[in-house]
Amino acid sequence: MEGKLIGYDEEPIDVAVAPPPDSIELENLLQKSSSSQSQSQKSSSSSDTATARSRLYEVCTANGWKRPSFECCNAEGPDHQKLFTFKVRVEIEEAP
Repeated sequence: MEGKLIGYDEEPIDVAVAPPPDSIELENLLQKSSSSQSQSQKSSSSSDTATARSRLYEVCTANGWKRPSFECCNAEGPDHQKLFTFKVRVEIEEAP
């Protein structure tokens, strides 16, 4: 007799995942900063799997800005699934 999984449904479901709101604003910054970079630099420096934090560092470096500072404002949820809210400060200096 072959074993059978109880409660197992073989029909797949489609799940649509929307990007977090902060990543959309970061995409706008990246598009503005990448227009000044050459195509070869753009393809080698940024990737689709980069975190928002690392991409923000790339934007600051590409524009000659100071490094961003991060401040944790809120942490909520259980220990194994925390949701953090950060305040990020970027000092932008205009070129003379």
